[in-house]
Amino acid sequence: MTTTGSGCEIWGAWNICPASTLFNFDGQEVDLEAELFCPLNSVSKSNFIDASQKGRCECHASLVGTTQPMDCNCFVCPQGSRIGFAYDCDQRIFGPCTQFNCAGECNGRFSFGLDAATEAPTPVIISGSSPAQVHSLPMTLAMSVLTIYWMMRH
Repeated sequence: MTTTGSGCEIWGAWNICPASTLFNFDGQEVDLEAELFCPLNSVSKSNFIDASQKGRCECHASLVGTTQPMDCNCFVCPQGSRIGFAYDCDQRIFGPCTQFNCAGECNGRFSFGLDAATEAPTPVIISGSSPAQVHSLPMTLAMSVLTIYWMMRH
């Protein structure tokens, strides 16, 4: 087992990092103890944050004071977020909350910037060309292929 400066450990084929958060909700505190288990090969292909946000990691979580593990997904939040980790659990973490996003919102929308809309490419206008010339390109290509085929056979 190797420990890194971030508190993460490399154990076998896994990069294991602490992912716990202490929540203060309506004046009461709840401690969600969690660890992210990311396969080393997925961390090497991208970084640890991307691997967790793309669902390549496993989350082992439980509420402090209970012995029952929780079925959760944990994600590293981008730098500048209100909390360091986002959670999406099948059971309640606290009150009505089964999830907390990076803004610390109970049952709020998840967004890591990975779902940003992709802009359509800008069309390229070839100066001096008419629509008839642009549509004749496939015909020119077809004629070139047929000419080469004919030359190879004769």
